[in-house]
Amino acid sequence: MDKAKYIKISPEYGCEPIWISEDGKLYNYDDDGLVLSDPEISVQLLKWDSIFQNTFDSSYPPDSRFESAQQLHDYELEGIEIWGLIKNKFPESIVLYYSIVFNKEYDEPAYLLDDLERYVTDPDFANNDWLQAEKFPETKKKNYSFFNLQVLLKKIILHLHDCF
Repeated sequence: MDKAKYIKISPEYGCEPIWISEDGKLYNYDDDGLVLSDPEISVQLLKWDSIFQNTFDSSYPPDSRFESAQQLHDYELEGIEIWGLIKNKFPESIVLYYSIVFNKEYDEPAYLLDDLERYVTDPDFANNDWLQAEKFPETKKKNYSFFNLQVLLKKIILHLHDCF
């Protein structure tokens, strides 16, 4: 793993969330729980991935989703933290992060931060199923507005500043 030129952190159903490229091809990285040869990162990464895997709806995959905006928020925060840990462990590699909030890959935290700040002020910026408030069950119980998502995304922005 030390020779990896690119490391991509991207959750996918049914496989590990780490992808590496040493020869121009992207490979899913699976080493039976010893992810990145660092127990701290491994445990955190596998826990983070299991949260994503548990969103899968096998009866109708297009309905796969987080149960709440808060769960999505917490998941993205944890992913950002893992991104920071991996970037610090492999400073010679390009470490990419796939944000499910924006359905987009990032190579620098500053770009994700820019998009988060833009979304907070412009709800049409991120046209993404994960962010549609009506997807969350709590919207049927109370008025879950765009403002609630803004508050959560502002917290992600603050966390991103703390991680990098």
